[in-house]
Amino acid sequence: MPSPDSPPPTPPPAPAAQPAQPALRKHFAFNLLDACFGPVFQRDIRITSRKPSTYWARFAIAILLLAVATLALFFNVFFESFQSSIHRLERLQNLAPSLTIAIFVSQFVLLNLTAPILTAPAIVDERLKRTASTLAMTPLPPLHIIASKLSSRLLLLLILAVLPTPILLGFRIFGGVEAGPLLEASAVIFSSAVMGGSIAMFFSARLARPASAVVVAIGTVALIIAFPFVVFLFQAFLAGFRGPGGPPPTWSFVPSSLFALVASVTNLVGGGARGMPPSLWYANTLFNLITSAVFITLATLSLPAFFRRDAVNEHSDKPARKARKAPAAAKPTASTAPAAVSTTPADPFAIPAPNAGETNHRLADSRAASGRLNTSGLSRTVGENPILWREMQQSFFSPSIYTRIGIGLALCLLIFLYVWIGPSDEDLGPSIAVILTLLATISALGAGTNAIVGEIEARTFSTLLTTPLAPTTILLAKALGALRKQWLYPAVLLVHLLIVTLWGNYHPAGLVFIILPVLGAIFFITCSGVFMSLVSKKSSTAASYNLITFAILWVLIPISCIFLLQSLSIRSTGLNEPLAFAYMLISGPFTAIMEIIAHARDGARNTEFPILGRGLAAAATLSILCTLTQVLAGFFFIFLARYSFHRYALRAL
Repeated sequence: MPSPDSPPPTPPPAPAAQPAQPALRKHFAFNLLDACFGPVFQRDIRITSRKPSTYWARFAIAILLLAVATLALFFNVFFESFQSSIHRLERLQNLAPSLTIAIFVSQFVLLNLTAPILTAPAIVDERLKRTASTLAMTPLPPLHIIASKLSSRLLLLLILAVLPTPILLGFRIFGGVEAGPLLEASAVIFSSAVMGGSIAMFFSARLARPASAVVVAIGTVALIIAFPFVVFLFQAFLAGFRGPGGPPPTWSFVPSSLFALVASVTNLVGGGARGMPPSLWYANTLFNLITSAVFITLATLSLPAFFRRDAVNEHSDKPARKARKAPAAAKPTASTAPAAVSTTPADPFAIPAPNAGETNHRLADSRAASGRLNTSGLSRTVGENPILWREMQQSFFSPSIYTRIGIGLALCLLIFLYVWIGPSDEDLGPSIAVILTLLATISALGAGTNAIVGEIEARTFSTLLTTPLAPTTILLAKALGALRKQWLYPAVLLVHLLIVTLWGNYHPAGLVFIILPVLGAIFFITCSGVFMSLVSKKSSTAASYNLITFAILWVLIPISCIFLLQSLSIRSTGLNEPLAFAYMLISGPFTAIMEIIAHARDGARNTEFPILGRGLAAAATLSILCTLTQVLAGFFFIFLARYSFHRYALRAL
């Protein structure tokens, strides 16, 4: 105990004032463990681990990879059983590299599709769940939020990436598989998936719908992967299609993970890819990581603006309405002072106070019947289908700045091609027509996927179910509303066909024959999206299901049919090419458009076609057949949605 005469204790020195942290440094405050494995990461992992769909997706991917390995083994072994024993021994020595290549290619496609699908809803779902404001009030910097959400998705991708490891280890018993090419291919595949997830994270913070973020992110990743093809086409455009423009330069292969994967897996079978440097995998992996860092930075900078937009939308869910003005004051009597004259015009919708002896519940009817109430602005002619009326009242043109920039760049590119090459070029017309058809189908993939899920996310689906409308009426109205917004690419295609018809050698009837399959494909994709929107809980999931459906219908099944027919040696009967080619013409619009253009040319009337004949009659038959097939398939999906409407509608409540 201190004595009374002792001096008082010296107070501890006050802490030195910390310098103000710069705004940019606070914005990018980074700690690797806290950023990647913080509370946001833990929350997302807990939510994901409790969903049965996570484990079903892993099971489906594992079964798909096992099926690919089984088919590759079937084609490499069983069809060679009639060969000699020496030949079979040589085939077994090359079996492991062939199976490994098949697994790596399948894994490359799956991971590059799964990464944007998993990551695109990461930020925009916070707004749909009404949790963005809560996340914005946490002390977490934007970089921590972005890094945690991305790392939680990358952990799921890492699990999917190691799924085929037992299969690959089993292939090593056949010999011929070295560890070096395996590591190179794995680095290329996973870095490409990381890049796709980072791109999807950026668009998730910029776009308003998860389905739009999924489609745009997948399109961006596909454009980066196909960069050498873009360079090759650009060289062909500059050459005026008068000859090959030469192979793409070596530097153009660096952004493409596909070519880097090809350069890595070709080392398994001996030799290397021609025209590609041996260190392409290293350059591509570095490019993918740098691109990922750039898009993560852009997503971090976009996150505060996303929170501000969400706060503004949350406080302005209902548009501000003008306040109802009070009815005009009564005329002054002799005992009252005259009131000041008001210069404010009277509200035509305001109902005056009832007279003596007049009840309130009969006031509106009596005065409307007598003409004392202006009802011209109180009602609108909606008709018997209010859902269709509401869909038709939506904006015809998206005011998004990205849409305007894209349209401007596309028009500038078309004008450049018309001036540089000329509309009369025989190869320019089909190339642009196929590109516009591809863009139209990509745009349609996410158009109908918000039909029912959007009502659920907007909390209006329960109100929609209380109406006396039939499910078929609701579904068709939603499909027509989604179709109405997809006028842009068919309109540009029609203008392009008009130009090449006026300046080229195309028959005028080809305009109708070419545009019909495109419209049929858009209708098919939109109706499928409406069905996926009904059976899914999120619009991003619906867009993913829609994309997978048409990848199977228009890519996987035709290619599988071709390989199967060739393997079964049906070519000797003369049925191989007609059957496989007919399926590709009927199922998808791309090959059909190329054939219709070939038949619509004035100088190509003698072009042979194995099934439909030749000339404009073949073009008309092919166009009508392809269009009817797409339309009937679209109505089939509407029928499926109608049949399962009550089951999934009650689940959403």
